[in-house]
Amino acid sequence: MKSEKKCLILTAILFCFINLHTNENMNQEDSLYALKSNTIEETDSIAKNISFSNEILNKINSNLIKTIPKSILGLPVNLIITFLLSLIVSLISVYWAYYNTTIRKRNNLIILYKYMINFLIKATKEQSNNFIKLTELLKAKKSFVVYPLEMKCDFNLNALKKLPLDIIIEKIMKRKTQSRILSTFLTKLNILDSISNRYQVDFEKMVDKFNQYLKVWNYNIDKIREGFDSYVTFFKTSGGYRRGVDVFFDKFDIIYFTFQKQEDYLDYYVTIEYLLNPLHKLCKDNMENITALTLLNHILACKASFDDYVRTKEIYYDIFTNYSKLIQDSSDFIENNIDNVFNKQEVN
Repeated sequence: MKSEKKCLILTAILFCFINLHTNENMNQEDSLYALKSNTIEETDSIAKNISFSNEILNKINSNLIKTIPKSILGLPVNLIITFLLSLIVSLISVYWAYYNTTIRKRNNLIILYKYMINFLIKATKEQSNNFIKLTELLKAKKSFVVYPLEMKCDFNLNALKKLPLDIIIEKIMKRKTQSRILSTFLTKLNILDSISNRYQVDFEKMVDKFNQYLKVWNYNIDKIREGFDSYVTFFKTSGGYRRGVDVFFDKFDIIYFTFQKQEDYLDYYVTIEYLLNPLHKLCKDNMENITALTLLNHILACKASFDDYVRTKEIYYDIFTNYSKLIQDSSDFIENNIDNVFNKQEVN
């Protein structure tokens, strides 16, 4: 169907064309003459318009040339233009060098500073948990020869302090950061810095004091054991031990035997409860016995060392609990506000 329609349309167009061509041939000579005259007139008109436009452009160019001086202050205009262009290029080069060496460097410092703070946040949380583990040991009524405290080497601001903080703060100050948030942010960093420099010193002091107490404790406990062993040796050389011969030693033997049956008999608290406290009462009740007087001095020295130990545990429990709370509080604030400090748009 489409091809038939196309043929009909082409046939109609061809018929019209033949009809028109026949009419045109009748008046061809008259119209051709008229067409030639019209074409000549239009051509002349276009030439006149082009000529008129060229005259106007020439006048404009001549006026512009007249307005531009050939020299300024005795210097050729071409030379001045060349100098200005060179100056502009030089300024652009200087700014680009400044951008690469200063602005980009400062931007990179901000990126590095933020990265290191994020790393510090992770370390502070881990160190806070280590303090909690230590305080649990200090709170327990159990003695420990060694108090473990894992020292996170990442928990310090030494690397941060090596960066030019004044430049970083100046860069941050150009951002839309509230002064209160920035001030608190820096205060929290100072708190972490102070703790990171102090807690190892406190821990070493605590361990040193514990070692001093342990030294006094061990010396006097050994003397008490020697007192018991001297009794045993005496009875062995005297034909053997017979209960009822020495009432003091009878009770001492019961106390010592009960103490040694305890599972953790070397623990401070067990020794106090099962050996020193009952033996202390026994010695006070037998002041006429020279052995009781000798043992009493060692018992009192052990109990004094133990009291110092317990008191020191309480002091450092409070210290490290406070450290843990300060670290957690500072770390949470820094983590929650790090985007407010670093990710704001700079003020133009």
